[in-house]
Amino acid sequence: MKKLFFLIASLATATAYGQLTHFGFTGGATISNYKSKLDGNDESGKSKVGFTLGILANLPAGKNFIIQPAINWVQKGSKDEQTMLGVTAKASVTINYIEVPVNFLYSNNGFFIGAGPAASFGVSGKWKISDGSNSTTENVKFGSSDNDDLKAFDLGINALSGYNFKNGLFIAANYNMGLSKLDPGSTPNSSLKSRCVGIKLGYILGGNNRK
Repeated sequence: MKKLFFLIASLATATAYGQLTHFGFTGGATISNYKSKLDGNDESGKSKVGFTLGILANLPAGKNFIIQPAINWVQKGSKDEQTMLGVTAKASVTINYIEVPVNFLYSNNGFFIGAGPAASFGVSGKWKISDGSNSTTENVKFGSSDNDDLKAFDLGINALSGYNFKNGLFIAANYNMGLSKLDPGSTPNSSLKSRCVGIKLGYILGGNNRK
């Protein structure tokens, strides 16, 4: 009898917990860049605007705390422009990532803030190069050899804050700082790391369980 009671209580608890879990989706803009270091000198191009789309789950983790895993399509990149002898050369790179962040959030009166790890996987990308009269487009090569352009895997830290409305809508901004060295090959004393800001509008199915 005790075992039966324990089983029923466990199922009831699991059901109640599942009912508190809310799913949602997001969309918005990204502003990103790549920061490089070579022989102690820091360099970076100009920030590039892209977009992001994603799905998420809000898992309750106690009063005012939420664990929020997500799967996002995130567009990152960089661009640069140089003029020499009256000729302006332009170059830009756009990288599409599948990003999996797991944010640990504190929520109070609709406001939320938190951070967590984020793993990103490069799935496609393009270089665009122009000298003013001619332009070329090439696919980005992912890998770890000297013949590749970029390593595909990027592990970073994600910080997130925003506001939940009672009708299920929410707004959020996040900052993702890549920790992995993305430059392939064996170039000594060099590193290339990603930086990205996201501005998002989202919707939680069934409305927000605001705290």
